Amino acid sequence: MVKKAAFFMLTCLSLMNLAAGEKQGPNGLYQDNVAQQKMQVALGNMSLASGDSQQLNLLTINLGLLDGVFAKVPLYKERSAAFIQTLETFSAANDLDVIFIQELWYREDYSRLRSWAASHGYESVNSQIKASLPPIPLSGRGTMQTLKYLEFKKQNPHLAYNQDNTGLEILVKKSLIKTVKYVGFNAYNDHQGNNRRALFETIAFLDPGFHTDVIRGTLNTVIELQSGKTVGLYTTHLTPLISNTQLREYQLFDLGMFMKNRDREMKVDYDIIGADFNFSPTWENAIGNDIDGEASDWDKNADNYTYFSQFVQLVDTYAVTNSIPGYTQDRTANPITAVSGSTITEPEQRIDYLLIGATSRMKGFNVLESQLVFTEPIDGKDLFLTDHLGVMSKVLIGR
Repeated sequence: MVKKAAFFMLTCLSLMNLAAGEKQGPNGLYQDNVAQQKMQVALGNMSLASGDSQQLNLLTINLGLLDGVFAKVPLYKERSAAFIQTLETFSAANDLDVIFIQELWYREDYSRLRSWAASHGYESVNSQIKASLPPIPLSGRGTMQTLKYLEFKKQNPHLAYNQDNTGLEILVKKSLIKTVKYVGFNAYNDHQGNNRRALFETIAFLDPGFHTDVIRGTLNTVIELQSGKTVGLYTTHLTPLISNTQLREYQLFDLGMFMKNRDREMKVDYDIIGADFNFSPTWENAIGNDIDGEASDWDKNADNYTYFSQFVQLVDTYAVTNSIPGYTQDRTANPITAVSGSTITEPEQRIDYLLIGATSRMKGFNVLESQLVFTEPIDGKDLFLTDHLGVMSKVLIGR
């Protein structure tokens, strides 16, 4: 009942946001939202001023390491060969404490990252997940999808599906950790009213007519730091394509509920999310938007941002420290983005985020800075790390 009531309230909030957006215009709602987030930071900094603080250096990056399974991101072999050394150099130069990773699809790439992490003082959250399968649902359609999923895993042993996490990883500096209180992968639920217990998403392969189903969810952990503060860390990669606004809303609701439940059960002090949400906060740059005064799919896509930020009350670290758009996929600047997946027909967009918040106003925090990274070729010529740019943020939390 509590979950249904919460979802009902969020649905009402979403409708209110739509109405407010129509009244305010496309960017007015976003600007108001950012102003509220800046107020959160100001209040958090006031609470922080009265006590000791600890800096955390964060990175989120979608590596786009896939070569013809769900999509084909160009120059996979070259980028796969270079990404470990690139991360090593970057993490050392910036003293990274937590690294959130999306689209690490292949076992070989995952194994190399795990080995590097272990030898460089990072704990791999992914490696602590026990191999598991979603429970076979009672409905016929759900059972068939589960069986298709099992067959897909069998036919693609090179994919890193042993953790059933759809390409997600979180690396945490071991020296920060006092206790790992929780590690898990939570599949997003099905809100369609049937008996399936996990939300499957049908993905078309490059081969015409061949489809499979994958699970979307969140890889997450709750850790007690050496300082005694407890932090929840989450990464996810939501459904792509601008037209899937409603499906992403279901996923965002589940992510928010997972986080709120974990906060309550484990007395979490701070939550941090590093993710590819596949939605932009504004839609002023959309191709063909507001044709004849009608809302485009990009209008609805941007509403995902308002819906989630008001639900979880976390701060978008880039938005509160920068006034420029901060596109993390820019087909005018990155040649890989220009020819990979569906981005060839989509505008420049900011879809990668680092969010932080305290679970109580009495717990202080501050956002020192946030910037886009991996903005230049990693070989000094024309090879970019991925079709996304990364986001790096430096934050303060209480000790």
